[in-house]
Amino acid sequence: ERVATGEHWFGARALDCRLVDELRTSDDYLLDASAGADLYEIIYTGKKPWLARLLAQTGETLGRF
Repeated sequence: ERVATGEHWFGARALDCRLVDELRTSDDYLLDASAGADLYEIIYTGKKPWLARLLAQTGETLGRF
């Protein structure tokens, strides 16, 4: 009854009301969850804007002379 009031419960108060098992950061959780797991790093390289591509090509062309 004490917690079914429609209120929000944060941090230590949620712990006191036994709504959560423990308090920790998302980084701590992810580090613990990743232990012993197969992890993959995905690197996304987006397409450069047209002006950046143009300037890069111009620089390469000028570098040949």
